[in-house]
Amino acid sequence: MNGGKLNIRLLRLKYRLDRTFKRLAGRQTYLQMSSLTGFYGNIWEEAARALSAEFNEIAHGYWEVANGANRTFINNYMVQIDDPVILNVAGNKALCYRIIRDKGLPVPDHAGYTLNELEKAEDFIRRFDAGYFVIKPSTGTSGARGITTHIESFKECVRASVLASLFSDEILIERLIPGESYRLLVLDGEMILASRRTGVWVEGDGSSTVMGLLQKEQGRGAPAGRVRYTDSDRDLIATLSGQGLTPSSVIEKGGKALAKSVKGRAGGYSEVRTAYDEDATKLICAGLKKEAERAAAALNSRFAGIDIVTMNPSLPLAESRGAIVEVNTTPGLHHHYNLSGNGPSAQPAVQVLKYLLRAKNAAS
Repeated sequence: MNGGKLNIRLLRLKYRLDRTFKRLAGRQTYLQMSSLTGFYGNIWEEAARALSAEFNEIAHGYWEVANGANRTFINNYMVQIDDPVILNVAGNKALCYRIIRDKGLPVPDHAGYTLNELEKAEDFIRRFDAGYFVIKPSTGTSGARGITTHIESFKECVRASVLASLFSDEILIERLIPGESYRLLVLDGEMILASRRTGVWVEGDGSSTVMGLLQKEQGRGAPAGRVRYTDSDRDLIATLSGQGLTPSSVIEKGGKALAKSVKGRAGGYSEVRTAYDEDATKLICAGLKKEAERAAAALNSRFAGIDIVTMNPSLPLAESRGAIVEVNTTPGLHHHYNLSGNGPSAQPAVQVLKYLLRAKNAAS
């Protein structure tokens, strides 16, 4: 036991040093929100102009927007909507899961533990002896810091737990939900936009296996941009399994299947950050939209990004076997700009600023 604790401490030190070296070398995998200050300054200034409001920079990354007697402060991507208690509740993933599950909304099967309670994670893995798992810090992070997906064994769970512990003493293990990732933006009780991280889809020809279809597509790509698909790719296996398929399944002619949940990443277990690439607002059915709105309401949040994983956004979560995997109460609007399919209505900064100024007026 003491040897195991020593190994964990050494691994923790290694991860800390790795992260320090990456930061010093400029090779961080995380998006630093400070790097988006110019982007946010532009979208807030444009939004103020669209609303005939005054826009003033009061410090680097801090702006004041005024419309007559009404004014609001903005700090980069953070706005004056939800109060600190709501932000803290949403920032506690285990508590957030419990609250929204009590409202009848689906969340992944999960368990909480610390590095001194790894047996709880081991018991969880034994209880669900098939499929893959996700390890994440339970509190204190954003931008997917410390999250590792597609965990298959307890040994991998230990390594991922050590990584997560760099960000939070409390850790979550949950069953991986196969499907594409969506961010549904809810403002004042209404979903206003949705974004998707598109996966890899295949269309059947009635004779080729899924792997054969992927390899045909792989052969069409430029050598530098190819992803080497293999039938041991964990994302491939998990995603197909959620549809009752395997890499050797044959898809009927004209039929479609989601082969991978994300493009351009091969299939081991890894720490991953979700990057959205498509405007999915028109794909979201009324039932799914309502579930996102209910999740925000469950936390008393007036401004939230509801992260959902589903195979089919045209169905409610119970029918698609999807789940709500996070509620972000300081949602970054950059997830909804510069996407494939963005239409003229994709201007959340205008909608948010209009709400802020109206809310300030109502409160005065």
